[in-house]
Amino acid sequence: MSVVEKFPISFKCFGEQAIIIEWPAQISPRLLKIRIAYERLISENFSSQFQNKIIDIVPAYHSITLIFQNVIQNSSDKINFLNRLYAELKQLPSSINRIVQIPVCYENNFASDIKHLAKAKKLSIQELIDLHTKPLYEVYFLGFLPGFMYLGGLDERLHQPRKARPDLSVPRGAVAIGGQQTGVYPQESPGGWHVIGSTPVELFNPYIENSSVAVMGDKIKFTAVTLKEYSQIQNAVSDGSYQFSIESCND
Repeated sequence: MSVVEKFPISFKCFGEQAIIIEWPAQISPRLLKIRIAYERLISENFSSQFQNKIIDIVPAYHSITLIFQNVIQNSSDKINFLNRLYAELKQLPSSINRIVQIPVCYENNFASDIKHLAKAKKLSIQELIDLHTKPLYEVYFLGFLPGFMYLGGLDERLHQPRKARPDLSVPRGAVAIGGQQTGVYPQESPGGWHVIGSTPVELFNPYIENSSVAVMGDKIKFTAVTLKEYSQIQNAVSDGSYQFSIESCND
């Protein structure tokens, strides 16, 4: 168990059926652990105190939105209870996280923006790839598209504002950078991030029980592959023989 160093917290109503819980606006691994532990406390304790049930908890980098079944009555009672729960969060349980490896091909035909981005950052393409594949990225939450992972940990040298004019169609599997973030498009979608590669693996499958390959709190490691390796993995995915490389790590 590790002792919690608390971040300041605030609460506010959002419409008639939601309460937003907010922390300082930062992307922080420590805040992620606090948020996950606090969400668990809320899930385990709130329903026994109030008849108006929480039907969904929507996480973001530094907030949680609680969505209620009915219109909120006496919001101050609920906020006071949530504040007391947060005060009770004094230790974080030790956790065993997973490291999920995702193969990425950074060749030009999969990386429409890599040359432009490398030039903008005054890097060679290989330096850009090295910087992108070096970190262990934290999965902070999933959203935007089913299975889209919001990742923290991108090297500051690769931070780049989103495109002024988004692309109308970013292909499924595109690996891209936008702002302080990197991520993978699990489906074809419009998007304003800079595409630097592609993965042949499926990150989201609605027809299986664990539909997303990674969950909040997991870690992601991008590994560079050649065009030939990309094709081999793509064939393995198609015939159902591909297995993700997943390791356990003590947090």
